[in-house]
Amino acid sequence: RKGLAVCLKLASEHPGDPGLLERLADIRSSLGKCLLANGELVEALDQFKQAALIREQLVALQPDDTLRRRVLMVVYGHIGDVLGSPWINNLGQPDEAIAYYRKAAAIAESMVQADPRSPLTQFDLASALLRQGLITPSPADLSESLRALRRAGTIEEALRQRDSSNVRHAETLSVIYEYLGTRLAEQGDRAAALATYRKSMDLAQAASVAAPADISLRYQILVDYHWLAKMRAEDGDRSGALELAQDAIAAANRYGKENAGAGSLPQYAARCRQWLGEVYRKLAETGNPAAAQHAGDLRAARAAFAESAAAWKNI
Repeated sequence: RKGLAVCLKLASEHPGDPGLLERLADIRSSLGKCLLANGELVEALDQFKQAALIREQLVALQPDDTLRRRVLMVVYGHIGDVLGSPWINNLGQPDEAIAYYRKAAAIAESMVQADPRSPLTQFDLASALLRQGLITPSPADLSESLRALRRAGTIEEALRQRDSSNVRHAETLSVIYEYLGTRLAEQGDRAAALATYRKSMDLAQAASVAAPADISLRYQILVDYHWLAKMRAEDGDRSGALELAQDAIAAANRYGKENAGAGSLPQYAARCRQWLGEVYRKLAETGNPAAAQHAGDLRAARAAFAESAAAWKNI
């Protein structure tokens, strides 16, 4: 905040100076990230929007400056994240979020058109489309989300083929397939959703073998276990659902030992127990309320939720 005050004073003394405007936008974005990390979402959003206004001025001065356009694209992504990304605590404004994600995707699209052979511009476009596909503010947006995710997947598949050693592509692709699976399930295509979740898991598991220290990949595996178990439970597949949920817990415990010191792993173990509780609850909902198994599932759900709560308290 002190740096911002100093830069604002200099910018007022030298209005329109591109160097000072660049610095001011950088400071506002950095402050926005700090505020976001501190949970001050409204204040973070304001800083990101102020940074975007400055970045828009700078792009207007030099429309062909690729770096300036790319940084503006990134700031639009930050604004969308704060407004409604499911990846972080957000302000719950999906309509506003997707509007900024569309702006980011439009910039990424134009950069690919200007340099179609660049892996960076292709990756930026895939990432922007992924964010655009994260959100469905209304049922009418489901088709847009599916289109964005499918195109992002096509781009990332091509990038992974060109650079198979780059774990980042497998990681991004596995996330794309996770959300694509969710959209397919929402559309009612359960068979395709199950296959897509499995594809996401297979990708993440293969990449995790090559990069065992990558905690994001390991969390992706656990998330895919969750979705697969949930769908099996909804279909009444008791043994399949419970096996997947228990496999997730076993994997989380194993990762905790193999990646000792990773601060987020205890959270993953707690969350997997929560997911086991959700599976038991869903099995109870789909079963016969008069059957003894129904009461047993409810007891098992309560026990799993209690274990999850205890694990969270110990973190």
